[in-house]
Amino acid sequence: MLFQDFNPPIPGPVTAKEKRRIKFHLDLQDNIQNGWMSKAIEQLRAKNVERTGFPMGYNPFEDVPQYGKTNRATEKVPKFSEFPFGMRSR
Repeated sequence: MLFQDFNPPIPGPVTAKEKRRIKFHLDLQDNIQNGWMSKAIEQLRAKNVERTGFPMGYNPFEDVPQYGKTNRATEKVPKFSEFPFGMRSR
């Protein structure tokens, strides 16, 4: 025989306490998706969007302008020989 016989334990019937917990969980999920909780969550999200100023469909990975295209340096970088600590003749 390659493997030992494995007989997993069969759970007993669902107790009244477990039924109450399952019902509570299902009611909570229903409230979150369709009830007053969903409206409260939407209002909180709208407040956060107003605070940040980003629209709901904002994608932080693709909608951000690239640094090099927006913040180009306007001043010209001086040459090394123009610096006061450049090479001097003795």
